[in-house]
Amino acid sequence: MNDISLAKHLAVEGVKSEMVDEALADAVQEDAQAAFSSKADANNITARVKTKELKAEGKEKTKLVEKVEKGLFTRKETDNLANEFSNREGNQNYLLPVAALSALAVRLGDTINPDTSYDDLVALIRNELTENNKRPDVSQVDKAFDFLLEVVQTRLNIAEGLQATELEKLQDNILGIKARHYELFRVEIETAHNIIAVAHVLVNQNRTTAETLDHLRHMIDQPQSPHEKFKYYVEEKKYTYAEMKEEFSLSLNMLGNLMKQTNVNPHVQLLIKETRTLQATLGVYKQGKREYESLYVHLKNTTGIFA
Repeated sequence: MNDISLAKHLAVEGVKSEMVDEALADAVQEDAQAAFSSKADANNITARVKTKELKAEGKEKTKLVEKVEKGLFTRKETDNLANEFSNREGNQNYLLPVAALSALAVRLGDTINPDTSYDDLVALIRNELTENNKRPDVSQVDKAFDFLLEVVQTRLNIAEGLQATELEKLQDNILGIKARHYELFRVEIETAHNIIAVAHVLVNQNRTTAETLDHLRHMIDQPQSPHEKFKYYVEEKKYTYAEMKEEFSLSLNMLGNLMKQTNVNPHVQLLIKETRTLQATLGVYKQGKREYESLYVHLKNTTGIFA
């Protein structure tokens, strides 16, 4: 092979070598891109899995929150709880409507929540306890707070995690509102607690628990002489003799039972004193009636006016 042929051969081999090197480089680049793409895809898959897991966890938390927010009990459950509370010894005399208590319990976690204000909750309770357009007594509202707290505690005993946290916040809010209400009406509530047994026997279709408690508080806070009591019952309250006599009999019977207890509270002692005054008033009323009847007979027989 001459020098020219050798040179051509070497040139061809050099070109081939360069082509192989370029092909190898391209292959390496393609492999690297493929590897990068595979890693990116793997990362994307991992990220998507984590996102789904977070979303699932978020949905689970949301469900727990919604379960707290949308109410804790069914109406059947709240009916049973309300009936048991209302008829329990110590609560019976307050004559708390079962349907009203149940309606309040259904609102727990919904209308009644950790953010409910004092004014809103008190207004809601008063509205539910109002019957025939007659307001409830502050002591009945106080008892309603006790009921709501008891219902929340019932659910809190079995709650866990986020739901337990939300229930604790709800419980704290109701406790704070109850404490504020109690401070505003401490005297009225404590008096009612001491005389509710007497009030219970005097409640009738024409007079609610609240009205009866107001009536008895008036007797305690403003003691009266027989003359003043006669004016109060007959002129202001428009009581008949029969109505006064019935109230005296019912009050005396209940107070007699309370007197048998070891410790008689001061409010009951004051009511006993006022009931004795009422008895004296009835005596004056009865004496006046006898004298009127005697005068009527005398005038009829002597003058013929009533003939």
